[in-house]
Amino acid sequence: MAAPQSRGNAGRGSELTRRAFTMTALGVLLAGAHGCGGDKPPPPPPPPTRVEAKIVAAKDLNPDMRGIPAPLFLRVYTLRAETAFANADFFQLHENDTAILGGDLIKRSELVLRPGETQPLSRELEDEVRFLGLVAAYQEIDRATWRALLPVPQNKTTKVTIELGPRDIVIKPAEEPQEKPKKKG
Repeated sequence: MAAPQSRGNAGRGSELTRRAFTMTALGVLLAGAHGCGGDKPPPPPPPPTRVEAKIVAAKDLNPDMRGIPAPLFLRVYTLRAETAFANADFFQLHENDTAILGGDLIKRSELVLRPGETQPLSRELEDEVRFLGLVAAYQEIDRATWRALLPVPQNKTTKVTIELGPRDIVIKPAEEPQEKPKKKG
């Protein structure tokens, strides 16, 4: 009679093969999962903060005592806060703006506009800008509205028209171009 054969080694080999296959498959799955769920790309940066303005000077801009129009000196301030700007008088800002505005002041620029002139003003602003301040040096400053303040929303483009009247500054939202009506038939 033949002796019974032992299956010990044969069964053990297939068990090792199964374990090796399982470990390899698990390794592949984990490597794939790491590649898919790993570091996500950073989100895109927010859009810049911009102001796009059209400065329009009236034909009868800045009249003298005889009513004769004259060029107008305009300062444009980018500001962190509005309080110091809003509380200062014209002469304080005109003669000593850096000290008066202190840490609120980011930048200052100057323009001269002639009666009837239009100038564009387009700027990308620093992140800390919250307001755009305007100061116009009208000849009859005591009879003029010489200051205007524009709040600037972050990460957006603000479009405005700055109207320089005979003795005042007015900031208005820019008019969007009207869509032409479609012809029927």
